[in-house]
Amino acid sequence: MYTQIVAWKNVVFCAFSRDNFAFAANSLIISAAACGGMEIDMESFSEIAICLENICKQITKIKRDKTAQFGLKNAHFSCMLHIDITPDGLTSTEISKACNVDKAFVSRTTTDLIKGGFICINEKFNDGRKYRNKYILTEKGEGVILDVKNALSEYFSELGGQLGKYETESFLKTVVAINGMIENQIEE
Repeated sequence: MYTQIVAWKNVVFCAFSRDNFAFAANSLIISAAACGGMEIDMESFSEIAICLENICKQITKIKRDKTAQFGLKNAHFSCMLHIDITPDGLTSTEISKACNVDKAFVSRTTTDLIKGGFICINEKFNDGRKYRNKYILTEKGEGVILDVKNALSEYFSELGGQLGKYETESFLKTVVAINGMIENQIEE
């Protein structure tokens, strides 16, 4: 199950794999019900599941459109986003865990990103052993991240303008908490 929630400037990047979306939505409802003691009927469940899926689709579409301008795919952006939020960079193993993908996929993705000039090896942590190399964003990679984040921020600021600061912060805390609950249920 792939769940990812990353926040930046009150924009939440959230993705569920399509294969496991129903499980994620079901887990979300069960977790929410367990937390607040509230009852969730099937109509509410369906509405929440549909809304979450639509939000994920819209965010994916915006990311896809923006990253395509740089010849990148969403998988590249996801890898770059995780690298971006880690100051010293990430190893292939850490990227694999963060993105919930296998190491072969990470190897192909990092090779593409290095060739494109979006990431490089952090020389501060290079001890000659390839598997311990930490990848960091280049200036070009930072520009892509900023461009996509700004596009999403612009898109959601129009929507977020309808919510106050308290509602936005509350929403973010709730989404992060739900993500943690879903991950805990999956691990059990």
